[in-house]
Amino acid sequence: MAQALKWHATLVTTGMGKALTDRGKTVLIAEDRFVILARRQDFESELRFHRAQPSSEPGCPSARKEVVMPEVRINGVSLHYLVQGRGPSAIMVHGSWGDADNWAPVSALLAEQCRVVSYDRRGHSRSERTTAQGSVQEDVDDLAALIEALYLDPVFVCGNSFGALITLRLAYMRPELVRGFAVHEPPGMLLLDDPESEPMVNSVVARLAPVRGLLEAGQDASAAELFVETVAFGQGAWAQLPSSLRETFVRNAPTYLDELRDPDGLDLDLAALKAYWEPALLTNSDNSPPVFSPILDRIASALSQSERHVYVGGGHAPHVALPQEYARVTLPYALASEQG
Repeated sequence: MAQALKWHATLVTTGMGKALTDRGKTVLIAEDRFVILARRQDFESELRFHRAQPSSEPGCPSARKEVVMPEVRINGVSLHYLVQGRGPSAIMVHGSWGDADNWAPVSALLAEQCRVVSYDRRGHSRSERTTAQGSVQEDVDDLAALIEALYLDPVFVCGNSFGALITLRLAYMRPELVRGFAVHEPPGMLLLDDPESEPMVNSVVARLAPVRGLLEAGQDASAAELFVETVAFGQGAWAQLPSSLRETFVRNAPTYLDELRDPDGLDLDLAALKAYWEPALLTNSDNSPPVFSPILDRIASALSQSERHVYVGGGHAPHVALPQEYARVTLPYALASEQG
C-alpha cells in the first residue's frame, strides 16, 4: 500500500479540472470523477502533463474539454499514458503499429466500472523511441514497471496481438502483478511446430517477408500499406483508413521491424505459463486468419483455468470493431478477478 505523504504540491489547471501533485502521488480531478495516480518513490519517475486535442466525436464527454495525459519515466524512457474512471484497475496493452488511442472506443466503456490505464509502448507515437534494437522483454519490463509505478498491482490486463504476447509473458514472469487477463489473437507462431499447422504458418511468413523487406529498406509508408492490405485487413483497406490512423502506422513502423528482428518476439514459455493460476480469457474472431485458433489451443493447454470466446466479425481488433461487445465480454472477468 502507498505510504501516507504530506501534500506539498503544485496545482495544475487543466481543461477538465485540476491536478494536485506531490512527490509520490497525483490526484486528477475531472468533472465528477477523480483518479489516483500513485508512483513509488524508488522509481524517481517524473510526471509531465500534456493537453490533448479535444475529441470531435458527438456525445463524447471530452468533446469540448481537454484531457490531461501524463508521462512517466520508466526504465530510461518516457512513456505516455492515460487514466480514466474509478474502480478495480485494468491496463490495456496495444499491438504492433498502434498506440493507446486504439483502445479509446472500449476504454470509455470499461471506465464506467474500472480505473483504466492505456499507454503507448516504448517507441510508439508519444512515448520515447531509442536508437537501440528493441525486444519483447523490454516491453514486458516496461509494463511491469508502469504497473508498479502507478500502484495498479494486482491489475487486470487486456492485450491485443503483440500486446497479448507481452501480457502472457508478464503473467508468468511477474504473476504477482496480474490478477487476470484477456488476450486476443497473440501471434505466437513459434508455438506451432506440428505438421498440421505448417501450411498456415508458412502463409503468414510469406506475406510478412515483403513487408520486412520494405522496412529494412527504410520504406516505412510502403511497408505499412502492404501490411494493412496483405496481412491485417485486406485489399483496399489502406485507402479506407482515416488519415490519422495511416499516419500512426507509418510513424510506428520501425518498432514493428524491431519485433520481427527479435528472435524471441513470437515465442512463449508454456512450461512457465503452467504456474499461472488466475482467470484468463482467450479470444479470437471468426473472420481472422485461421492460424490464431491453434495458437490459443496451445496457450489454453498450459493454463490451469481459461475460457474462450469467439467474436463474430471482430477481426484482429475487436476492441475497435466491436467495442460494445468487447466491453460486455471482458468486464465480468475484470470485475470477477477483483472480487475473487
